[in-house]
Amino acid sequence: MRAELDAAFFHLYGIERDDADYIMNSFRAFRNNAPERFGRTKDLILRIYDAMAEATRAGRPLPDDPRPAPGPRPPPSCPLIRPHTTPVSESR
Repeated sequence: MRAELDAAFFHLYGIERDDADYIMNSFRAFRNNAPERFGRTKDLILRIYDAMAEATRAGRPLPDDPRPAPGPRPPPSCPLIRPHTTPVSESR
């Protein structure tokens, strides 16, 4: 989830891919202290960045779009939906 957020923020701020790569390389402490983890994290962020860029160009959602697909809402009488009520004794 964190990699998706990082890639999304790069896009939201209009940061180009090469600049995102440069920015991530500027985190020397992380790069030097955990080089394998740094490399995996950076590669994952850039792969997601590329997927977001391609989806945007193609005008389609990402394959793993976390937003629910539009569809009918459950009826109000659905037992899974309960209105929020606070007992009178707890509200004082």
